[in-house]
Amino acid sequence: MTRVYIIETPYHLLICATKTILEKRMGKDVVLLYKQNFSSTTIKRLKTIFKEVLCFNLIENFIGLLNLKLRQKKIPLLPFFIRQNHNINEKWLKNKEVFIFNDNDYYGCFLNFMKKDYNLIEDGLNCFSSDLEAYVRKHRHKLYLLLGFSWDSFGESKFTKTIEVNDISKMRIKYPNSIEMNRDQLFKSLSDNDVDTIAYAFNYQPLLFSPKGDYSLLLTQPLSEDGYVSHSKKIEIYQYLAEKYAVGTLYVKAHPREKEDYSKILPNAVILNNNKIPFELYQLKEKFHFKRAISTFTTAMDSIFCADEKIQMGVEWTRNF
Repeated sequence: MTRVYIIETPYHLLICATKTILEKRMGKDVVLLYKQNFSSTTIKRLKTIFKEVLCFNLIENFIGLLNLKLRQKKIPLLPFFIRQNHNINEKWLKNKEVFIFNDNDYYGCFLNFMKKDYNLIEDGLNCFSSDLEAYVRKHRHKLYLLLGFSWDSFGESKFTKTIEVNDISKMRIKYPNSIEMNRDQLFKSLSDNDVDTIAYAFNYQPLLFSPKGDYSLLLTQPLSEDGYVSHSKKIEIYQYLAEKYAVGTLYVKAHPREKEDYSKILPNAVILNNNKIPFELYQLKEKFHFKRAISTFTTAMDSIFCADEKIQMGVEWTRNF
């Protein structure tokens, strides 16, 4: 049976590409991805791993929600529905196994509306052990509720067949069909050739110098984009963290959804320029070793094994800075 992976972030892509390669399913499955988060080169190269690559964007999702609402009210569909989302409908889904990382967005609503069973994969690392999921759900659904939408998500839908998580013992939501798939072990199962295949898809370029020793790593988050603090406050926070906690040369890995030019904000730092590459891939390709890894808050910190010390400030510290 063909699998369909519905993904939004580079990290999602890393997970499903890894699973596809390890389970020897290259060329058999379909990936449906959020176009804005990936380069055109990556989208093209993914055809070396997947049978088909489809893209969606924010406008298609918004119009899709409106159409679902109209269908619920038995009102004719909007005539300008963009490409019918590649004709992804009940017939197209019938003989496919669906895997989704975020079932609180349009496609989660779509799957529930169609009464299509799906497999939920943890969005980030240990997300189901974090109250951030509840925060995201609460605020994102405000718009949907205004439109008259409401559906169960984050593993609470009756159409969720399984939930795959990194650490089942830390789950905030208990679900009978939970599957533990340790991400660290998953990545370590990849051969060097497997890693090269994934790196090629991401258009990975080797670093000229790989830090080893008294260096620091700063992992940034889209703090202002997600409404935690203002844009100016976000810049102040990262300048503060760099000055207060960085040891030796500071390396900066920006979050994929950020558009900041950190070379201007932190002029003495080394910026890992391609922010659409998950840091996990850097760890697989480079022999990193940092004295410190620093962040405001991110589940990605749990996946870092190349730092002697990890410093996280927390959500409340960030909001109250």
